[in-house]
Amino acid sequence: MTKGKSLSDRLADDIMTDNTKINSYEQCRDCMCRGLEINGEWISDGDRSYCKVFRKEDGMSKPSGIYDGTVMCEFRDKE
Repeated sequence: MTKGKSLSDRLADDIMTDNTKINSYEQCRDCMCRGLEINGEWISDGDRSYCKVFRKEDGMSKPSGIYDGTVMCEFRDKE
């Protein structure tokens, strides 16, 4: 059996992206509904697919337009 290329060799020509620089869910950052519960702990950041309105338990994630800002959230309640 021949050994294939290593992961670093396969990705050598790829340009890696720093995802922390992407402005995702920008309108959610100062919304009172932001955050979700993970393992019994409340995480109150706005950079997630779920919040108090769009709950994972209900199977409703935020619409994709909220992610990139092309749609304004009708439930947004600024602090």
